[in-house]
Amino acid sequence: TGVDVELISELYINDKLSWKSTSIAFKRLRANLSKKVHPPLNIQSDKIFDIPNGLGLKYGLISNNIDPIHISTPTAKLMGHKSAIMHGMWALARSITEIAPISYPCTLKARFYTPIYIPNKVLFYQEIKDGKTHFGIFNQEGTRPHFEASIK
Repeated sequence: TGVDVELISELYINDKLSWKSTSIAFKRLRANLSKKVHPPLNIQSDKIFDIPNGLGLKYGLISNNIDPIHISTPTAKLMGHKSAIMHGMWALARSITEIAPISYPCTLKARFYTPIYIPNKVLFYQEIKDGKTHFGIFNQEGTRPHFEASIK
């Protein structure tokens, strides 16, 4: 059970419609949903990414993905989040910039777990095993993954 939330955004420049988008999100309303429990982690790294307010909108303008959950806390709250969340593709791309060198062609696999709320500081971690570079972004304590990926 739930409700669809439709948000229509329009941008006018000099009284002329320059951009319009419609975002539809489903907000689940059922109570007592089971929460997925991740195994305990203790990731250690000295690489911290600082994600300031406004970065979701900046990346959205560059990527042409202006989704209300990334723009501001009020629009993200309409969709059921506690504040704006960072784009998963930004997090993945930012992480890849830390990995060098990458041989092409390559295979990239990523699994996203939890949103990265803005503003935030997150922990980047990588290790090489089994011929692959495994990496991800975790909460700053290294105990909860936001996403994990591998590249070969």
